[in-house]
Amino acid sequence: MEIATSLGVEPKVVGEACNELNIKLYGCALGCF
Repeated sequence: MEIATSLGVEPKVVGEACNELNIKLYGCALGCF
């Protein structure tokens, strides 16, 4: 969530970018859980 906020985008955008770059996020890495 902090990454999305600092970039001024929705958390979904950060998640999609991570998926495209094969970056694996676990647990609350995005602050969404």
